Parts: sequence; structure tokens; C-alpha cells
Amino acid sequence: MPKISVEKAFNLRKENGEVVSFQPGDYTVDKETAEHWFVKAHLVGASFEPKEGSYEYAVRGRAMKSEEDAAAAEQQAETDAQARADSAARAAELFAKTEQTIAAVAQQAQDNLTKRDGQSTDAVTDLPQIPLTSGTQTGEVSQTSDDSGEQQAAGEEQAAEQQAETGEQKAE
Repeated sequence: MPKISVEKAFNLRKENGEVVSFQPGDYTVDKETAEHWFVKAHLVGASFEPKEGSYEYAVRGRAMKSEEDAAAAEQQAETDAQARADSAARAAELFAKTEQTIAAVAQQAQDNLTKRDGQSTDAVTDLPQIPLTSGTQTGEVSQTSDDSGEQQAAGEEQAAEQQAETGEQKAE
């Protein structure tokens, strides 16, 4: 006779109408009882396999599909997150290489200027003089800022003299 190990308490109604109660524990039963689907569903380690086409079968199928979909979505999210992290790392690496290249080119330009002139130069102060007046002829040497200041002062004196003369003429 087969032995069964009941996990959950249940009552089994046999075909002849007899009701047999089972409590958790080990039992020795006849072959027909041991092979009954309801008994198998209550044994230790038993899994209830619903009949294909039944409501339970459809519910279990949907639950399994939902679990599979959730696992696939989680895997896709992990893959996407890894791809974003890899992309960000690559961008940071390229940015660092670009910064190094710019620094190297700037250093090379500075070295070239130093070799040419023998000393470092400041590009802002080494610009040629730009004429301040628009009436200078091509080829004329532009005046320094000191000369411009003297001319402006002379112009102001001249204007003051002209005003004084105009004022005297009006008074007469």
C-alpha cells in the first residue's frame, strides 16, 4: 500500500459517498486514494495542475505570462540603464580627451610663440595701434594716446577762444 504525506487538512468524499478526513501527517492508503487528484493536491510538495481549458488554467496562464512580462521589462530596464551609464562614461571620456587636446594645442601655440620671439608674449598688448580718428590717410603713422590728448586739449582751448571772440563781437 502506498504512503502519502499530507500537508494541508482536507476531507475526501469517495464515489461510494464515504467521507475520509485527513489531517497533516503521514498515512498509508489504498492505491485508488493515493492516485486521486484531490489527494495529490494536498500532499507535501504537491502542485495543483488545473485541467487545460478550465478557469484555473487560464488564470494560472495569465499569472505566468504577467510574471514573464515583468521579468522581461525588468531585464530591459537594467539593459537600458547599463547602456545609459556606458554612454555617459564614453561621453565623459571623450570630453576629457578633447580638453587634453585643447590644452596640448594651446601649449604648442605658446611654445611656438616663445621660440619665435625668444620670450613669452601677451597677445592682447601686442596688437598694432589702431588709429582713433577716421580721417587718417593710408600710410600715415598713427599718433600715440599722449599726442591725442594734447591735440584734444589744444582743440578745447581753441574752441574756448572762439567763443570768447564771438562773445566780444556780440558785445560791440
